[in-house]
Amino acid sequence: MPTVIVNDIPVELAPNERLNCIQAAHRAGVEIPHYCWHPALSVVASCRMCLVEVGDKKPDGTIAMQPKVV
Repeated sequence: MPTVIVNDIPVELAPNERLNCIQAAHRAGVEIPHYCWHPALSVVASCRMCLVEVGDKKPDGTIAMQPKVV
């Protein structure tokens, strides 16, 4: 089962479940300020308020952060 880590809080996803960063953070109890996103609407991404840092967890436990916010 895929797992997303938000501020050191693991969020497990069901197989084939698709969440964006805002939804995964909400499930972890973390609020990401957002303006243009709503679950009933298509993704607009025009305001750029909800930018977050994203990284990949390596087998040794370290996290390699991507060079830009997403």
